[in-house]
Amino acid sequence: MGKEVHRHIYTDKLQSISLTFILQHGLIDFVEIHGHFYHSNLSNTMAPKQGSLTYTEYLALEQLSGQRLEFANGYTFAHPAADRLHDGIVLRLRAEIAMRLPEGGCTLGGASTRVVVTQAADATYYPDIVVLSAEQPVLLIEVLSPLTSSLDRREKLFSYQKIPTLREYVTIYTNEIYAERHHRSPVGTWDVQQLGVESQLVLESVPLAIALCQIYDGPP
Repeated sequence: MGKEVHRHIYTDKLQSISLTFILQHGLIDFVEIHGHFYHSNLSNTMAPKQGSLTYTEYLALEQLSGQRLEFANGYTFAHPAADRLHDGIVLRLRAEIAMRLPEGGCTLGGASTRVVVTQAADATYYPDIVVLSAEQPVLLIEVLSPLTSSLDRREKLFSYQKIPTLREYVTIYTNEIYAERHHRSPVGTWDVQQLGVESQLVLESVPLAIALCQIYDGPP
């Protein structure tokens, strides 16, 4: 029978998004424009150039898809599904941070907090953990997965370091007990601290010191 009926949409919902882009990405079966139907089996020659997506098109595509999408340099990326180990690490860290945030100080962002880096051409991400001060990020944490490891350690790192208010960015590995803590120095440069199985994760943006191995084990 093919795909679901609700993936048939009308042009009035697509005023700002590339028709060929959404069809080529398989988000819908066909679009109706003034009674004419355009199907998802468009010729490859009609596909948009890679990296050509505008920010407005990205927002429309995310709303249409019904899922979290990340955006950078004209590309959009689906936010991958997490496994139990990833979720366990995130939940333990969120709980530890929440207990230590001073009242009236920083706040812990929700699980779907979107971070838009205006200094990096509106690169947009959904970090695993976000701590905010005056609604601006001061701490970002990403728990790596095989699908996101390169993106989290490179592209996101470069983008996040452009956020003026950010003090720390932590990447936590899932294939071993290992983490990297990137932190802004008093003179504005960025340093990295490598943490292993015997290390403590000590944060400056929030009053947290915890054995790194502790976040890999125990109740989520």
